[in-house]
Amino acid sequence: MKTKIATILSASVLMLGAVACSEQWNPPTEQEGTLSLGSLELSVKEETKVINNAAGRAAVDVSQFLVNIYEAPKTEGDAPKYSYVYASMPEVLALPVGKYTVEVESHHIEKAAWEAPYYCGSLDFEIEANKIKDLGTVECKFASIKVTVAFADDLRKVLGDDVKVTIVCNDLGRLEYTPDETRAGYFEAVNNSPTLIAKFTGTINGNYTSVDTPFKDVEAGQWRIITYKIKNGPEPPEQTGGVNPGGVNLDISVGEVDVDGNVNITEDPSNTEDSPWGPEEPKDPNIPDNPDDPKDEGKIELKSEQFPEFDKVYDVAGWEAGAPAVVLISADNLIADVKVKIESETLTAEVLEGVGLVSEFSLANDSELFPAFEGLGFPYGEGVNKQASIEFKITDFMGLLGIYGSALHKFHITVTDMKGNVKSETLQLQS
Repeated sequence: MKTKIATILSASVLMLGAVACSEQWNPPTEQEGTLSLGSLELSVKEETKVINNAAGRAAVDVSQFLVNIYEAPKTEGDAPKYSYVYASMPEVLALPVGKYTVEVESHHIEKAAWEAPYYCGSLDFEIEANKIKDLGTVECKFASIKVTVAFADDLRKVLGDDVKVTIVCNDLGRLEYTPDETRAGYFEAVNNSPTLIAKFTGTINGNYTSVDTPFKDVEAGQWRIITYKIKNGPEPPEQTGGVNPGGVNLDISVGEVDVDGNVNITEDPSNTEDSPWGPEEPKDPNIPDNPDDPKDEGKIELKSEQFPEFDKVYDVAGWEAGAPAVVLISADNLIADVKVKIESETLTAEVLEGVGLVSEFSLANDSELFPAFEGLGFPYGEGVNKQASIEFKITDFMGLLGIYGSALHKFHITVTDMKGNVKSETLQLQS
């Protein structure tokens, strides 16, 4: 970065120096002043310490930071009046008299990216006629959400090759962590949408396991360290939000590191020193304290015009191609996920693989199956998550049922809402 122009120089001396440094600079008019961009210095406040770039101790390279100048007051959607890369800014800039804001950011933030911490800072200033304005230092703070995922050694011994943890932040930010992933993921912190969900899927001791863990109070500047391990203690009650695959209870602990470097370790809510299952029984932190209160619990509903009774077996032999077959799903607290398990003698793994499916899947989260869902007309991803209602159309799937002979096909549909309430129904079709 160019050498800072000393603030003790008089205006006339500075203007002469500016001409030498920048041939494009023009002396200000009576309605203009001069902004000393060369006086702008950046300091970076990381997760654990403040580093002053001017002192030459920067651990973060600020040379490519983006510097934008806006007319004040700045509102959302405003375009910058001037934009520069920090390392190649001019020394001085003539500006009309008025108030301005300079905003600095490390890069254009992405919804989610590996090893890409986002820093930003801003400073308000005013240009006066025929005067030179020194900017001084803009402190750029760590402003994204950092997430690392770890697996305890005892758990690693029983993990299958398909295990992964998908971190979904603020709906659109998504990264997948395998047990061998050591990188940190960085997610955009969206105002008024502080959501972070860890989705564990894969086999443990040969048993397929899927568990979603939502986190509260998510905000910019946090570093969340999510650790999966084997839980010691008695078998959990049936209502537990934990996982008991093949006798292995999955335990989740979280370490939070704030921007000042303070570390707070928070165990799974089901763990306390008094009892391995908590003061009463394990509970999902998103389930209301009073689940018997209808206004807190909300209602989840599954219904179908074509198949109105879920405890009845429907004969669909000779089903007319293209005839509608739809299950309407709604939730007062919005839908978090819809999971489907197919139980059929003729819809084998090989048959389902032919249309891109497996026998158990999540419409909201199994992103590798999204192309198959789209081809079959199923809702998926954002078309499921946080929706008040969806149409689960199996119209295009009905043609498969009778191809391989007569059989009873059971479709176990499990709906979870955003507060952790669950409802399941089974659609039974005889081909």
